[in-house]
Amino acid sequence: MRIGFHIGPVIVTDDDVFGATVNLASRLAALASPGEVLMSRSCVDALHAAYRSNTQRLNSAIVKGSADAVEIYRTLGDPENVTVAVGQLQHTLEKRVGILTLTYQEKQIILDGATGPMLMGRDPGCGLIVISDWASRRHATLEIQNSRFTLTDHSTNGTFCLDDNQRLQVLKRQATYLLTSGTISLGIDPIQNQDNLIRYEFSKN
Repeated sequence: MRIGFHIGPVIVTDDDVFGATVNLASRLAALASPGEVLMSRSCVDALHAAYRSNTQRLNSAIVKGSADAVEIYRTLGDPENVTVAVGQLQHTLEKRVGILTLTYQEKQIILDGATGPMLMGRDPGCGLIVISDWASRRHATLEIQNSRFTLTDHSTNGTFCLDDNQRLQVLKRQATYLLTSGTISLGIDPIQNQDNLIRYEFSKN
């Protein structure tokens, strides 16, 4: 399933809804990856702040039927599936930021709440350089979203996340929270990439 959201005026008939707003929502749905929800900036601006914090800007693009570039955002799902009262939201989220330790070969990187976004990939400018034929130059980003460490894939081959309970996620232009410990493999299944695995370990402050 692919979902696209836009907000604006529509033309309503007895059995249909159409117009520029509907067309743009349809274009966003077509751009989405399977299981992904995309929305326009105007839609994000209309959200309550409690939900707006659970979105992430992807890029700007000219879509068919629109003369100007459209800012495209994706939603970040909540794997904990917990409903929090708005008045308690900030206090609850502040407690979730901890420390994320990454280990790649002989290198170790420690991320905390003050850490900015960090790229992983083959490019020499990445914060974590992974020399692998399967990794893209700017393969994925690690950053804090919604007070959690978030891994977002930008690559051609995808990012594989295997936690210590042997649950495997394959991200393709998608994001996930790193809430426990496990391994990250850029571009190929971890079983086939033993020399270039990235170990991650999350701990609370």
